[in-house]
Amino acid sequence: MNRDEKMEVVRKNKELVFRFVELINKGDSAGLAEMMADGFRFTDIAGEVFTVGNRSQKNKFWDDYFRDYPQYRIVMNLMLSGGTDIAFIGKTCDSHVPRSVEINETLVWLARIVGDQVSEWRIFSTEGYAL
Repeated sequence: MNRDEKMEVVRKNKELVFRFVELINKGDSAGLAEMMADGFRFTDIAGEVFTVGNRSQKNKFWDDYFRDYPQYRIVMNLMLSGGTDIAFIGKTCDSHVPRSVEINETLVWLARIVGDQVSEWRIFSTEGYAL
């Protein structure tokens, strides 16, 4: 793969991550399930790993969270790329974290892309709230 082709992959993966975040911000479980690879892996800020297999599990994964936190939003501030991996820095609104922590907390998300799907979604926190 030449440099231009690699840059095109990075551009495509950034767009995919933007679209994934848009669907999270809309609470669109079905759209997210379509974008998730089989065996999707989610790691929360406490380091707990969840592996999500089939389509109904993917929908349930998001439906459960959106039911409890229907106003949950991600605000992206800076995006970074490294090959097929995309990371971004930002904040959340109306998550499971207390508002007093959320205001001061900076988060980093890592998205691992395989083909045109998200295979891994990982969150890191500056506050260590969940520890």
